[in-house]
Amino acid sequence: MVWQFYKMDKIAVKKNAVWFRQDLRVNDNPALKAAQQPGVPVMAIYAITPETWQAHDWAPAKIDFVKQRLLELAEELKVLNIPLYCLELKTFADIPVAIQALCEQHQINAIFVNRQYALDERRCEQQVRQACAVSWHEFDGNWLLAPERALNQQGEPYKVFTAFKRHALGQIASPNNIQLGNNQAERALTQFCQEALLEYQTQRDFPNIEGTSRVSHYLAQGVLSPQQCISAMMRACGVDSIGALLNLPGPATWLSELLWREFYQHLMWHYPSLSKGKAFKPETDALPWSEDPLLFEAWCQGKTGFPLVDVGMRQLNQIGWMHNRLRMVTAMFLTKTLFIHWRLGERYFMRQLIDGDFAANNGGWQWCASTGTDAVPYFRIFNPTTQSERFDPNGDFIRRYCPELASLNARDIHNPSPTQRQKLGYPQPAVDYKMMRQKVIGAFKSLKGISNGKD
Repeated sequence: MVWQFYKMDKIAVKKNAVWFRQDLRVNDNPALKAAQQPGVPVMAIYAITPETWQAHDWAPAKIDFVKQRLLELAEELKVLNIPLYCLELKTFADIPVAIQALCEQHQINAIFVNRQYALDERRCEQQVRQACAVSWHEFDGNWLLAPERALNQQGEPYKVFTAFKRHALGQIASPNNIQLGNNQAERALTQFCQEALLEYQTQRDFPNIEGTSRVSHYLAQGVLSPQQCISAMMRACGVDSIGALLNLPGPATWLSELLWREFYQHLMWHYPSLSKGKAFKPETDALPWSEDPLLFEAWCQGKTGFPLVDVGMRQLNQIGWMHNRLRMVTAMFLTKTLFIHWRLGERYFMRQLIDGDFAANNGGWQWCASTGTDAVPYFRIFNPTTQSERFDPNGDFIRRYCPELASLNARDIHNPSPTQRQKLGYPQPAVDYKMMRQKVIGAFKSLKGISNGKD
């Protein structure tokens, strides 16, 4: 089935096609720009594959967001006289034949794409390329820096973020004249840069403050490009270079977060085993991970008895998004307090998050679990009560998502007494935190080849 958002007149001339994937934007889209050649009609293609999306653990909120974005994209492309054909298929395996048929039906001469990082997507891309008798044009519109350009002096991928960041900042050109239109994503980016960017460094860790960008779902589906984000920062700060942004704490910190996102995508590109659920440090597979279904369910439902963990999970379940500080707290609690395998948490997050990005989610989980490259040292474990006292000092965020604790004062709300818990109907702690901390550290210490710090 093909969703044809508006009819293209059949003209007996060769056409160019843009195959959209994780680049659902008109502005700053090099594949789309290159396809728009004088006198050559252009059409756009997107493949809807619900069975593959399910296999890849796409959240319902993410699917709804993508479908809504396709409607908006169709209107934006219509202004450019480019029709959008949405192929409603089942799996990635159906895409090559469907696009081949579309190429023959519409006399497509060339296909233009922005490369992707994940293994299944790359395999599908190669199969389409082999199936279609057209010229093929690839671009790097999804990255600040192509993976082949981010290699060390030995020609190998960077495994430490600080070295990757240093190299990337030396390679990335300051974006000039990148347009920002007026769609919802572009307005959100502009608003963040104008209202919260300068305070980002100091406010981003407090979940009760609107201090984060809240554009992660737009970045995950390429509705915004990282270049657009940098350009918007430069414009809001009145500077003309990336170097000038680095002198400003807020913009410098957000730029670093954009580069962390890129770092994880590059790792996924260079190490396909990460797309297969493998730990970057294979020795960590020998850890005696717990498989306690009751503990895992308590974590999923936000009923562990540790308030900051519970509010993070309840926020995720209710709105399909979680504050970044809470993502680290909840992930580290699952892996290093409950000692449950990171893959279970990684999958649960992907099944809930509207901004679920495979590389970023995998990288974040392996960072917290100390199984990834340049991950947090295994002995560094966030104390959920201390984190709560530090980043939600008055308990306002806890009260929002754990209303049963709303009557407690700012001291007790972070760790209610057994009597208070019983009276308010809030669970007792699922585990003894101090005991589990020592157990996890001991398990890591017993591994052969495990590092005491960073790789």
